[in-house]
Amino acid sequence: MSRALPVVARCSIVRTGPRRSFRTWDCGPLQGHAVVPARPTKGCVMRVGILGTLDEIADESARFYAYIGLCVSTASGIELSIFDCYLRTSGQARSDAIATFYRDVRFRRKREITDISVRRRLQNPSATTRWSDLHAEIQQACGPNGGRNLVSHNPLSTSIYVRLSDDGIPEFIDGSALYAETAIMQNAELVAAGIRPSDRHTLETLRLHAGDLVGLEFRLIEFRRYLAEVLPTPT
Repeated sequence: MSRALPVVARCSIVRTGPRRSFRTWDCGPLQGHAVVPARPTKGCVMRVGILGTLDEIADESARFYAYIGLCVSTASGIELSIFDCYLRTSGQARSDAIATFYRDVRFRRKREITDISVRRRLQNPSATTRWSDLHAEIQQACGPNGGRNLVSHNPLSTSIYVRLSDDGIPEFIDGSALYAETAIMQNAELVAAGIRPSDRHTLETLRLHAGDLVGLEFRLIEFRRYLAEVLPTPT
């Protein structure tokens, strides 16, 4: 398991039955406990308390880039989890599932064929409802209008503004009427063409998005564990 980055979290083992064992992580800034499988996907544990570490970066620009990296990396982990759901529910051999899933690089198609495969295979209504909730989260966070697309395809930019009073007079603070705002903004041409909605992430909203992605990844890992228990292991 990778330990390239520190993990700011406390770990305890919770036993819930002969076949159910979880690591519970006190994530501090995540404000709660993230429950992950006893045998998590490689690399997933590294991200469990990492937001707390990134929050401590003093330079805001560096912290912004760190959040971007966490978002992109976690979104990649989410895609791997989606593939695992497809693999376990498609009934295909691993090599055939790989060829089908990655035939088209578009994330939307990967999500759609997995949705069809999971719904077709699962007979348990509660499991189907659980998947529906996950699928909606995936669409919102990683779809074409979600934060993953915004962060992955647009540069970080800094805008300089003049601070004005209610009377329209420059307002000086610490000897300057200028202030800077760093954000990721959707490509204006795509917005004008109606291809993407107007959207932006500031440092604060990007931090929230990173937390949402981390939470979604762990919920997908738990769903993969459920699939591994109820379906045959792919060959």
